[in-house]
Parts: sequence; C-alpha cells; structure tokens
Amino acid sequence: MAHLLEINGPDGDNFETKSIPLYEVRFCIYKQGEYHKNEPVAPDVDDDPTIRKRTDDISDWDRNFMDVEQDLLFKLTLAANYLEIRPLLNLCCKTLANIIKGNSPEQIRERFNIENPFTEEEEEQIRRENEWIEEPDDTALGH
Repeated sequence: MAHLLEINGPDGDNFETKSIPLYEVRFCIYKQGEYHKNEPVAPDVDDDPTIRKRTDDISDWDRNFMDVEQDLLFKLTLAANYLEIRPLLNLCCKTLANIIKGNSPEQIRERFNIENPFTEEEEEQIRRENEWIEEPDDTALGH
C-alpha cells in the first residue's frame, strides 16, 4: 500500500477512493517534470471556447516521452489528472487525441478494447439519422 496514492472526494466516505500505482508512473512524471522545469508555464487556454485546441504542437522530446504502452499512457493520464499536473494532462490528452484521430468508431473500440453499446439495429438508426453529415450540400456549391 505504500506505493499507492489514495484520493478521496470532498465528502469523504461517500466518494469512491481511487488508487494510482505510483511505482509505475512516478518516474515518468519526475522525468517529464525535470525536463520541463525551467520552461515558463504556458497560459491555460482549455477553458476558452474561442481558442481551437491543437494536437500538432507536441515537441519531439514529448512525443518520444509519450511513446509508451497504452496501459502506462492511461495511468499517466489518470495520475496527471488526480495530481493536477495540467501540462502533463494536456500532453496525455493530445497524445490520446492523435491516436484516435482518423479512426472509425469500430477501430477506436478495437484499439481501446471498448464494447459496442449499440445493437446493429440501433447503429443503423443512428446512421440514417445522421446521413446528412456524409452527403455533400449541392446548394452550398451553387448547384
């Protein structure tokens, strides 16, 4: 238990305790913090809806740092969130977004081992309801 960080919600017993195995992530967090320790803190634009979020602004060092197994990436993301390490959390989220980008829902479910919550009938209904997204709008082209 000495290698676990336990986090409780503000209402104590009524909140499910989350445990993060620190021995698996602490070195990674230390390494990332040590590398970036002399850099100025970037302004936090996450709460500004007018600023488009980017995923292509990851440095080579950070890209190599995030080249880890999926399980460790998830643990780093959880640890950064619980420990409120915003720069590391943003980096983890950008990395996950880049992994997801350009994949179909089926590919994403397969990659992350997510069970499909919809029946074939429900999927077909969703496709029919959203056909307009796939179809080009001829009126916008002046036709």
